Amino acid sequence: MTTKTPETVTITVLTSGLTIPGPSNPASYFHTEGRTALRGEVVEVERSETVNRLGESWLDLDDEAQIARWGVVRFRIGDHVEAEGIKYLGDDDERITFRRREREVQEARKITDAAERRDELNRIYALYGRGDSGQRSTGYSGQSSVAHTDMPY
Repeated sequence: MTTKTPETVTITVLTSGLTIPGPSNPASYFHTEGRTALRGEVVEVERSETVNRLGESWLDLDDEAQIARWGVVRFRIGDHVEAEGIKYLGDDDERITFRRREREVQEARKITDAAERRDELNRIYALYGRGDSGQRSTGYSGQSSVAHTDMPY
């Protein structure tokens, strides 16, 4: 169901961290119900909620203007999830990727059929990459503080 009005603009979030304004709420400390969007979200935004005191809206920024303002392109007008190659929500945020991967690996390990479990784990590793092994090596880095000739044998 869409609630699109002439003042509603659909955007695709290209960089996690874009703050999406929400409806005004005088009871809220910040007087709005805004939130932070993740890469890959397609969001409907009310233009009137994005206008600053000079009457300008960040929705009017093209790619060059976004780079000048934020250093990256944060959104595009319309639904561009497939065109941008976005694999899943928040795929540019390491914390989100790690949590998603771990949650899916835990679920895959519950699969009792070995072939099905292997296929699901391979799908997860192809999408998110393999996680750290958790093993750390403390390799030998130089000479011992005690020379071997000093050791009584």
